[in-house]
Amino acid sequence: MLLPAVFMVSEREDGKWRAHDPGAAYATPQGARDSLAAWLRVMAPFTLKLDDATRAVYAQAADRLDDRRRNALSVAERRFG
Repeated sequence: MLLPAVFMVSEREDGKWRAHDPGAAYATPQGARDSLAAWLRVMAPFTLKLDDATRAVYAQAADRLDDRRRNALSVAERRFG
């Protein structure tokens, strides 16, 4: 039986990769990228209580992710892959 590929977002923390959102899985790499971009724009400012300047940095990172379809991204000393 062939199982479909599953994609997720991970974050590098303390020298180890961990699931960014352990319950989330996506059918395509683009789905995982879109989820991370949405988190950077909407949920990160709310959950991390970001100030306006840092919120803008996260939004710019989401724009870079959308523009270049990256598989890795760094923002505010956080590394996602």
